[in-house]
Amino acid sequence: MLRAKWVVPAAGALIRDGAVLFSRDGIIACGRASDVASRELRERAQVMDLGDVLVTPGFINVHTHLELSAMAGRLSGARGFVPWLQDLLREWDAWTAEEQAESVRRGVRESVAAGASCVGQIAARPAADGVLTANGGIRARVFHEVAGLRSEEAEERLRAALERREAERQGGQNDGNGLVQATPPAPSVPLVPSVPSVPATRSENENENEDENENEDEDEKGEEWIRFGISPHAPYSLSQRLMRMCLDHAARNREWICVHVAETREEEVFMKTGGGPLGDFLHSSGLLPDGWRAPQQRPIEYLAEMGLGRSPFLAAHANYANAREIRWMASRGVSVAFCPPSHRFFGHDPYPLQAMVEAGVNVCVATDSLASSDTLDPLTALREARPLWPELPAEQWLAMITANAARALGWADRLGALRRGMAADLLAFSVEAGCQRPLDRLLAGEAQLSGAWVGGRKTLGADG
Repeated sequence: MLRAKWVVPAAGALIRDGAVLFSRDGIIACGRASDVASRELRERAQVMDLGDVLVTPGFINVHTHLELSAMAGRLSGARGFVPWLQDLLREWDAWTAEEQAESVRRGVRESVAAGASCVGQIAARPAADGVLTANGGIRARVFHEVAGLRSEEAEERLRAALERREAERQGGQNDGNGLVQATPPAPSVPLVPSVPSVPATRSENENENEDENENEDEDEKGEEWIRFGISPHAPYSLSQRLMRMCLDHAARNREWICVHVAETREEEVFMKTGGGPLGDFLHSSGLLPDGWRAPQQRPIEYLAEMGLGRSPFLAAHANYANAREIRWMASRGVSVAFCPPSHRFFGHDPYPLQAMVEAGVNVCVATDSLASSDTLDPLTALREARPLWPELPAEQWLAMITANAARALGWADRLGALRRGMAADLLAFSVEAGCQRPLDRLLAGEAQLSGAWVGGRKTLGADG
């Protein structure tokens, strides 16, 4: 059991002198320390009094590309999106399979060190498949990416992505040659520091505190770490046939889907005219087939006409969504990943955050990849954005990396709040003694991460 001066069971709630009682199965109780458990149970549990600390749900980075983590500091967005994309592909194509796998491992290590307990991971290249699932230490919704502008290849492209996903679901890892190993190799460097875990706190006499799952064996049940989805990369990188097939597949199977959309002005120009810098790049690279015709629509408008919104959908970026598109996204329950570090990196126009919040869009804050961001910490990304919209309350900001993010990734049944039955993913932040507004201090950068637990296991600090 953790005791702390402050506990945030959910965005919008704050408990003074709180406690969280948990085991590796999940959270058993959260509330005022005096109310959390019976005296007998408190006596049986290992109690850690953290003192002047704020305890929150684990943070969720809804949109990133851990495969690109080794690109950190190597690229520039100063010349615009297309030159950046060309430089990225040139470097990425030269990596070996092991370099791609190690890049994912680096991203996992940096995410865990930042206190992230879950990520929305775009899995683009087969060489890195299985690395995240093999190493654990962090949860994810893994979106296997689909791309291809040639209509005749649509079925093959979608089938390949689904086969990759199924192999990863079964616990395999691609060796870079299209071969799937049933037992993934161990990482060369440990991803999570070797620290004592929090022992299970359930006692055999606490029947009055258990529900119908009280006899379920923890080892037999296991902890869930990875869920899956698909990512049709972007409107400009899929043929109409392939995009429609992806959206239809997601709708039939009620599957989570993530698309990069309305990310750049270049994307909008290309979708309307087939030209501009993005069109020039796709033509010169041979990716655009002869006879291809622009849909002459804005990107979100195009996806809506193609059938988007029939299954859970996460829009990566939506930097250039207009008022009508924002209202449409709100009406369809679309979630949006706003990535402040990446937004700054490319010098995009001001983000329509206020309009999205007022319309009721489920807005989340994320980092994007280290190819266009200087952090994989969703809290750092949040701290960057907050001064631009000071009118939004701290609770609303916190929800963007907890409850909203869990909803966006389809993890709201287990993540985003501290209540009975949720996963025991928690963070502890040191605050100054006498602090009366701990959430404001957290978002202002005046509270430092001092401990983290994922699945009831301690992954960082808080040795109290």
